[in-house]
Amino acid sequence: MSQFTRLLGIAVVALTASGCAPNIDDLVAYTNEVRQNTKPSIEPYPEFEQKPVFVYDAQGFRSPFVRPKASRAPVVA
Repeated sequence: MSQFTRLLGIAVVALTASGCAPNIDDLVAYTNEVRQNTKPSIEPYPEFEQKPVFVYDAQGFRSPFVRPKASRAPVVA
C-alpha cells in the first residue's frame, strides 16, 4: 500500500506541474498580428469655449468667521 501511495503522490505532482506550464503561443501570435495590422486612431482634443470671467467682490460683507456684534435697536412702542 505504501508503494501505491507513493506512485499516486508522484502522479498528482506530475499532473499538477504539467498544468502550470502555459500554452499560449497561439494567443501571443494573434496579438502580435493584431498589433502589426491595426493602426491606432486617436481623436484630437475637443476645442473648449472660453467662459466669461467672473470677478467675486466680497469687500463690503462681514466675515462669516467672526461673530456679529449685537446691536441695540431702540424699541418703538
